[in-house]
Amino acid sequence: MWGLPGPGRLVTEIMREVVRGRHVVTVLPSSLMAARPCVDGLVSAVMEGLRAAGEDPCRVPADALAEDPLRALAESLVFVDSVPRLTADLLDHPDAAGRTAVIDCSALGPDRWPELSDLVFRIARESRPRPALRRPRVVVVGDCRVLRDPGWTGDVTVEVLWWWGRLSRWDVASWLAPALSSADDVGVLREVRLETIVEVCRWDLALAERLAHGWDGDPTTLAEMVGATAGEPPTGPVPTCGLGTTRPPRRLLDHWNAGHLDLWHDQCSPSPRTPLAAPGAVPRAVWAAQARVLLPWLETMRLRLYAEVRRVWGDASVQRVVDSLLRGAEPVRTGDPVELGQLFLAVHRLGGRQRPALANAAWWLREARNRLAHLRSLTLHEQRELLGALADAPGTVAHR
Repeated sequence: MWGLPGPGRLVTEIMREVVRGRHVVTVLPSSLMAARPCVDGLVSAVMEGLRAAGEDPCRVPADALAEDPLRALAESLVFVDSVPRLTADLLDHPDAAGRTAVIDCSALGPDRWPELSDLVFRIARESRPRPALRRPRVVVVGDCRVLRDPGWTGDVTVEVLWWWGRLSRWDVASWLAPALSSADDVGVLREVRLETIVEVCRWDLALAERLAHGWDGDPTTLAEMVGATAGEPPTGPVPTCGLGTTRPPRRLLDHWNAGHLDLWHDQCSPSPRTPLAAPGAVPRAVWAAQARVLLPWLETMRLRLYAEVRRVWGDASVQRVVDSLLRGAEPVRTGDPVELGQLFLAVHRLGGRQRPALANAAWWLREARNRLAHLRSLTLHEQRELLGALADAPGTVAHR
């Protein structure tokens, strides 16, 4: 996951601040901290990046951190048997100078968070008078409990980086692509399925992965599979978060921490499986996904079908029928695109009964376009019927 562009930028930001000599506190939601492999991946990515930059980072053992955070940090940075017992002594120790310690808090017990929070506060305060090159740097990966005040934004020695708006549409699509590559659906059906999962789940990777492996692609079964979890929605409207927002709003912090919402393309976006989601969010997302994929594809198929109609009946015959359908409107020049409704009627007037494949293809193109234009999505069966009709029509070369 940390190789994706969005999450990878978080790793890059952490490394940038460390190279500048600053400590870094990375705040993840508790729902993500519970995914131990994910947190381990972030810590490993940071350490690999620092090694590539010529650093020699060390990782604070999770079991030692749970017993005594300061001692665990000191033993990771100092090579001698007698380790410092005060924060100031650790920051001044020559063995620790210029080194970076990465602290993974995913195994920290509830009773140890206040102690770790105090340690982070002392490191920040006592690092101010000390030159960056003569003291260590500390990278902490935790949740809101690592901060004394959730509103703290850091200071001259500490940068606080939040997991907020880190995922985008392209990240989620890249994450899901391997899981969908082995699916039975191919071509445009796979594209619709992928886009639907992305549009429905958005930043919720856990839900997206579950749908990628367990959803059959039929919109009629999607809402039930998404489900919903218990909880109370926030009071008042969900605020709009524009460009430059780097952390969740304070009144939504608990919902973000629980994995109920996040920033998605500059808008606060709740997960569809929580009570925060608006009524009818899943059907609207299904339609938006189908419209994004199918409408441009239908236009391509329309042009191909129109070319086949002109080849079968000739430009002159097609032009006469099209002009009669326009009834005094501005005439269409030979070869110009014809609207799907006119194309469907033209095929029938020209002899659709003798060319049932062309007539069926024209009907499905018009029907699919009209449904999407009126905010109605297609079922999986209807999508397959559409593809089958276009595949049977000569010259359309519809890709399944």
